[in-house]
Amino acid sequence: MKVFKFGGASLKSAALIENILPIVEPFRNEKRLLIVVSAMGKTTNALEDLFHTAWNLQDYTEKLNNILTYHQLITEKLLGKTNPETQSLMQEFLQALQNTISLIIKQKNKKTKQNIANFDQLYDKLVSLGEWISSKIVYLFLRKQNFQIIWANAQQLIRTDSTWREAKVNFSLTHRLIKQNILPLLTDNLVITQGFIGANAKKQPTTLGREGSDYSAAIFASALNAQSLTIWKDVAGVLNADPKRFSQAQLFAQLSYEEAAEMSFYGASVIHPKTIAPLQQSNIPLYVKSFLQPLQIGTCINNTKVIKMIPAIMIKDNQTLITFSLKKINYLDTARLNTLIENFAQYNLKIYALQQTAFDISFCIDKQEEKIKTLQKKLEKEFTIKIQDNLQLVTIKNADETTIKQISSNKEIILQIQKENFIQLILKN
Repeated sequence: MKVFKFGGASLKSAALIENILPIVEPFRNEKRLLIVVSAMGKTTNALEDLFHTAWNLQDYTEKLNNILTYHQLITEKLLGKTNPETQSLMQEFLQALQNTISLIIKQKNKKTKQNIANFDQLYDKLVSLGEWISSKIVYLFLRKQNFQIIWANAQQLIRTDSTWREAKVNFSLTHRLIKQNILPLLTDNLVITQGFIGANAKKQPTTLGREGSDYSAAIFASALNAQSLTIWKDVAGVLNADPKRFSQAQLFAQLSYEEAAEMSFYGASVIHPKTIAPLQQSNIPLYVKSFLQPLQIGTCINNTKVIKMIPAIMIKDNQTLITFSLKKINYLDTARLNTLIENFAQYNLKIYALQQTAFDISFCIDKQEEKIKTLQKKLEKEFTIKIQDNLQLVTIKNADETTIKQISSNKEIILQIQKENFIQLILKN
């Protein structure tokens, strides 16, 4: 039994979706394949933009129409313009979008104080529709190609808590639900489902964090005790740097679970940071391969050890550096540090880099304006808070002087953190 995951780049057009056919064709008779899909192209970004526009009570009509038109054109090319299923699916998608937008506007118009939980809960409800529509379109397309395939709703299978936008998975219940509901289907059918999304105990939609479809695929693979998980990407595999930024990026033919997990946490966008743990626990190999060149070797991530590694460069854009300085002359003792970190955890703000002195501490996190404003208001009595936006975090593993100079040349370094052959640079864009 295998699990295949197709990301947004491999689904962003009708022509690319047709490329799935030769990859899944060997399973037409064998079955025993679970397909996990992301939202198409940049749909998550578009839905996120739509959400913020509606939340700010601005005119969202054009953005809504653009999302609908994009999906409609793909569906018409794959299924046919006059196909009743095309019209029915688009109408259902429109209705779901409009219903959720109505809830967003209703919540924003309430006279009560803005509540971050409501903001994030509604975000999850709207953004999760990207995976829903994507999986429906691919499902109908494969069915039209005479594959025996069943559509499964991940929100009935991935059970989470209510940490909106980055929900924590209840693994014991989730594994039980997947085994009970999916395993029996795989003998006679392919099954397609969604990445990135789940639901809490009240069956309210949740999301597992941006780019979380990889993580979903790993959860399914672990629950089904799959032979392997393959993530199909628009790159040859895991490279030591983003090939869009570095033309000489090199392919890792093999990586250990630990190396891959660390690289993904610090910004290697090929794999979601949480993907590795479920696979490592079940000793399931992960293959990262090109959907355009499926016969190429790609990268294999498993329980191995790579003795000598080339430098790996991870870059995170759109970062915020927050520096907390005590207003009264005093040391940043353990209690104050714990208070700060607990507040970051409360608002689900991930810390990617940290530097402390006797009187202040700086955290590098993703830019999340609403949460940062709330955090600032909460802590401004005790701390002077400095916020620097639009920064870039560069993390280099197995760093050497040549690589460091290449990265930092002609850049303003805001902060530098270094230990042995590991270095982090916070740069001004």
